[in-house]
Amino acid sequence: MRVEEEISELDILIKKEQISLDSLDKVIKLTQDSICKLSENLKVLSDKYIATLRHHQQNGHYDSPLSYIFAAENFRQALRRYRNLKQFAKWRTVKAHEIDMLKVSLEQKESNLSSLKRQQETRISELENKKERLTETKSLNDKLIASLKKKGNEIKKIMTQKQKELQALDKELEKLIAEEQARIERERKLAEERRKAAEAESIRIAEERKLLEAKRLEEEKQLAEKIKKEKEKEKKKQSKKVDKKEQKNKSTEQNEKVLEVSPSSPKSTVSNALTSRSAVQISQGFRSAKGSLPYPIDGKPRVIRHFGRQKHPQLPLIETDNPGIDILVKEGELVRAIYEGTVSAVFKQPGYNNIVMIRHGDYLTIYANLLTIDVHRDQRVAPGQSLGTVAVDGDDEEGRAVLHFEIRHEKDKENPENWLKK
Repeated sequence: MRVEEEISELDILIKKEQISLDSLDKVIKLTQDSICKLSENLKVLSDKYIATLRHHQQNGHYDSPLSYIFAAENFRQALRRYRNLKQFAKWRTVKAHEIDMLKVSLEQKESNLSSLKRQQETRISELENKKERLTETKSLNDKLIASLKKKGNEIKKIMTQKQKELQALDKELEKLIAEEQARIERERKLAEERRKAAEAESIRIAEERKLLEAKRLEEEKQLAEKIKKEKEKEKKKQSKKVDKKEQKNKSTEQNEKVLEVSPSSPKSTVSNALTSRSAVQISQGFRSAKGSLPYPIDGKPRVIRHFGRQKHPQLPLIETDNPGIDILVKEGELVRAIYEGTVSAVFKQPGYNNIVMIRHGDYLTIYANLLTIDVHRDQRVAPGQSLGTVAVDGDDEEGRAVLHFEIRHEKDKENPENWLKK
C-alpha cells in the first residue's frame, strides 16, 4: 500500500516538474530572442556611429575643430560650424551612452540565460534521478506483487476468515443493540405506566379532597344554622352550645389533617425522567460534535482500512466490507472514549479480542481488538477516559497492533471519518 502511494506521489511530482521545465524552456527561448534583437540593435547602432565618425574624420572635422571653425569665410559661417560641432559632440555622447546601455543589457540577458540554462540542467538532472528512483520502486513493487500473487490463495483464505469474523462481530453487535433497544423500550413503557399511575393517584386524591371539602362546608353550614337558632334560647343552654362548638372544631382539625396528606412521586419515575433527560442531552451533544470528535487514540492516527467496501491493495479481486475503520497504533497503546456516555457492553469475539461498546444517547461507539479492559458494563465514562490497551492483530499480514473502531446511530452504521476531527 505504501509503495503504491509513493509511486503515485512521484508520478504527480514528475508531472509538475515537467510543466515547470516546459515553462523554463519558453523563458529561455524568449531570452534568446531578446538577446538576438539586442545584438542586432547594437550592431546597427555601432555601424551607424562608426560610419559617422569616419565621415567626419575624412572631412577633417575632428583633426582640428578650431581650424575648421576659423577656416569659415565669415562670422556667420563660423558660428554655424561651431553649433554643428557642438550638436555633433552631444549626439556622439548620447549614442555612445546608448551603445553602453545596450552592451550592459546584453550582458545581463546573457547572464540570465546562463542561469536559466543551469537551472534547466539541474532540474533535468533531478527529474532523471526521480525517474530512476521511480523505476527502481516500480521494479521492487512488481517483485512484491509477484510474491503476493504466489501467496494469493493464502491471503484470500486469511481475508475470507477476517470477513467472517467481521460479519460475526457485526451480528453480535446488532444482537446486543437490539436487546438494549428492547430493554430501553421496556423501561420507557414501565416509566410511562408509573407516570400514568401517579397521575391517576393524584386525580383520586384530588377528588377525595373535593369530597372532604364539600362535606366540611356542609357541616359548617348546618352548624351555623344551629347556632343561630340556639341564640334565641335561654342563657343556661349557652354552655351546651360551646361544647358542641368544641366538638365541631375537633372534627375540623381532623379534616384538615386529612387534607395535608399528599402523594409522593415514585423515586423510580423521577430517576427515569432524569435518566431520559440526560440521555437526550448526551445524544444532542454527540450529534452537534460531528466533525470535531477526537480520535480514540493519542497523536496523529493512521487509518489503514477505511469505511465501506475496500479492495485489497495488491489483490483487487478481493473485497471487504468494513463497518468502521481500522487504525494502526503502537502495541499496548491506550484507547480512550471519544465522548461521555455509558458502557453498554463488554464482551469477547474471535479475531477481535475484547470489545467495548459505549452508548451516547441514541448513538454508539465500538472499540474492538483490546488486550486489556479498564471499564465495566453500566459504568459512566468521561471524554478521554481510558478504556484499555490495543492488542496485536493476529490476522494482520505484518503483525501490527490495529484498533477497529465504529460509530452507529442505533443499528445504522456511520462513517467514523465524517465524525472525527481531521
